[in-house]
Amino acid sequence: MRIRLIALLLFLCASLFFSCDGPRGKYLAAAKIHDAYGYIDETGKFIIDPDFEVAWSFIKGSAVVRKDGKYGMIDKNGDWIMEPVYDSVIPFSSECFIAIKDSLFGFAQHGTGKEIIAPRYEQVYYYTNNLCVVQKGRALGIVNENGQIVCEPVLQDLKEMNGRMAIVIQSDTTNEMDMLWNLIGEGNLKRGLINNKGKYVTECKYDEIFDDELNGYYYPFIRDERYVNDSVVNDVPVMIGTYGIIDSTGRVLSEPIFTEMPVYGDGMFRVKLNGKYGYADLTGHVTIPPQWDFAVAFSEGKAIVSDNGKSSIIGKDGSVIKDNLGYGTGMYRFKNNRARCRAADGSYGFINSLGERVIPTVYDAADDYTDGYAVVSKDNNYGVIDTNGNFTIPAEYEFIYCLGDGFFQVKNRDGKAGVLSSAGETIIQMNFDNVFHLQKNYFMVESEGLSGCYDVTGKQIYPASSQMQLFFVQGRSLVSKDSKTGMIDTTGKYIFPAEYDSIGYFFNGYTTLYKNGVYGAADSTGKIIVAPNYIELRPFLNGYAVFRKKGKFGFLNSSGQIIAEPEYEDLGAFVDPDRRLFE
Repeated sequence: MRIRLIALLLFLCASLFFSCDGPRGKYLAAAKIHDAYGYIDETGKFIIDPDFEVAWSFIKGSAVVRKDGKYGMIDKNGDWIMEPVYDSVIPFSSECFIAIKDSLFGFAQHGTGKEIIAPRYEQVYYYTNNLCVVQKGRALGIVNENGQIVCEPVLQDLKEMNGRMAIVIQSDTTNEMDMLWNLIGEGNLKRGLINNKGKYVTECKYDEIFDDELNGYYYPFIRDERYVNDSVVNDVPVMIGTYGIIDSTGRVLSEPIFTEMPVYGDGMFRVKLNGKYGYADLTGHVTIPPQWDFAVAFSEGKAIVSDNGKSSIIGKDGSVIKDNLGYGTGMYRFKNNRARCRAADGSYGFINSLGERVIPTVYDAADDYTDGYAVVSKDNNYGVIDTNGNFTIPAEYEFIYCLGDGFFQVKNRDGKAGVLSSAGETIIQMNFDNVFHLQKNYFMVESEGLSGCYDVTGKQIYPASSQMQLFFVQGRSLVSKDSKTGMIDTTGKYIFPAEYDSIGYFFNGYTTLYKNGVYGAADSTGKIIVAPNYIELRPFLNGYAVFRKKGKFGFLNSSGQIIAEPEYEDLGAFVDPDRRLFE
């Protein structure tokens, strides 16, 4: 009896040993074999049997799969979280996906499979990274990244999200006649604002809203109903009505009361009421009453105003700094304590904040000062002057353009361009067709259709011999020579010689190299990890990359070693099945 019991125990132990799947890896990847998808770990072992027609990568412990033509969701053990009931699915966010059934669109949750919004919309559109536009009938609504409806379908249109808000248009989409009038531009469309979460911050009640993206303000407009049609001046329509002010949070600083669009400057708004100009503060309250025929926005604490042909300089409290500036002052803003003025013959000069004509009106043209210097033209020649009117770059050039940071592009009569500093020091000789200052520390030059690069000291980083424009990303730039691509660092040293057909951008410290029809990979130091050898090589993720050879897919590790032979018909990336965000 005892012998039989021991034998039975040995048999059970052996059975457990041989039936055990053993330890599983950290990652899972969708893998297709024999025309079906399952999931493998880093050893190439199937953790979830290939039993699906389609398989997504895991997120939050769940993966979307298709079986018998329908989509559902499984957990990391392969058990159903959500039975396959959807006709199709579309990726949306890390929180949810778009689920389609009977040609209608809804939203379901990753991880739980919970149906957040049952399929009821006729169409969906991507709007921003975290918002989705849904359509019901003729109306548009907004769903956020969590699958929650944040704006019911009542909108006619949405404009681009600029900064923190977007302008939206609302009308009665159930009224056929209104829709017809709106279509031909004669309807009563109303506009409002939504924030970047898709929520209303300003209700749709304005005829127009104009955005000042640079300063972060919006100007709502209400058309004056006394005018059937807007006026036309010089063939340009002029909108008759009133303007208000809304800040970047959607707070209405002023309802439309101003007869001209406000202009922001130095913490104040130039506004117009009853035919006269005045100023409002950042709360929208008029603090300097409208009293002038003309006025410019504030800058450097001052503004030039004019009434009855007499110009003055005022402070932000409305006090007069200098009265009666005299004829030809001009309506310009102050920059570097200088404002342009103009004589009767059209020539330009500059006044200071006291209204004194510190630089005489002797120039054919003049730009505002930037960092203490201004471009001026005299006798069809361009130069640069300082705030005292002294030439730091003589007026002897065909053209001068301020590049910023105290640098100027200059061109000679032969059309060749170079770079001078504001002090007149030659940074780059005038040997190029064009010069750009697109990145703070570098100049990009062009010559006969080829590009090069200099630093701001004038040191050549790369000669003008690249067929593609140079632009540094994380200290590296692609270059092209003889139709081959290479990569340099900010000293001009080659990270990769110009011998590849293409080079990808770095992702997770690795990039792909394409040469003679096959792909390889390298790390950020330029070390070749995988010599170009594969028809397809996808980016490394979590230390592994999918490759294709002879029509089959396998896996490489970050050392370039094959850890899964190319025997699969398709492979997804290795991911942690419990990850919270998409890579």
